[in-house]
Amino acid sequence: MALELFEYAAQELESRRLSPTHDVLSALLAPTVDGDTLDDLALKNFFTLMVAAGNDTTRYTMTGGLLALIERPELFARIPTMSLEERKSLVEEMLRWTTVTMHFRRTLTKDVELRGKTLKAGDKVVLWFASADFDETHFDQPDEFRADRTPNDHVAFGLHSPHLCLGAHLARLELRVLFEELARRWEKVELMAPPERLRSNFISGMKTLPLRVTWR
Repeated sequence: MALELFEYAAQELESRRLSPTHDVLSALLAPTVDGDTLDDLALKNFFTLMVAAGNDTTRYTMTGGLLALIERPELFARIPTMSLEERKSLVEEMLRWTTVTMHFRRTLTKDVELRGKTLKAGDKVVLWFASADFDETHFDQPDEFRADRTPNDHVAFGLHSPHLCLGAHLARLELRVLFEELARRWEKVELMAPPERLRSNFISGMKTLPLRVTWR
């Protein structure tokens, strides 16, 4: 599949070279302020990364969010009558609750002191998003799922960093529309068996979520 993605990327990149548009691929082909450009391998790798990042994280959040609603049937039943702002708030809590990307590693570019610890330029550090999103010094009762949590200053999508996810707004929209449509069509949804979780210390997700659905 990776080879097929590379081939597809090559075709799309060549198409953008001939006819540039206003999309991300055309932006990747453009020279930087220093006049540098990415080589073909880097472009294909970037394309594959975007496909995976825009797929895995969103669908694992969908699955984790659905499980949260199954465990709270009264909340699922309320979705059709929620206001738009309430449904957006529900999505934000799903993003915090699931924390699909659990960590990233970064390299310090300068010396810094953090909570009494001195860190040096060049040190490798791990940012544990799963810890940050359940930080009891930052969130009130972080182990409770609160659809109306305000403020909800979670760190999904790399918020508050220079690496903010390009697809953050699209992912939010996909999540909101999915649960709006499910709640409109489904009277009830129940768990049939324990979910099978992905074996990973990087991505928190579920491989299977057996359901029984009662349609309206």
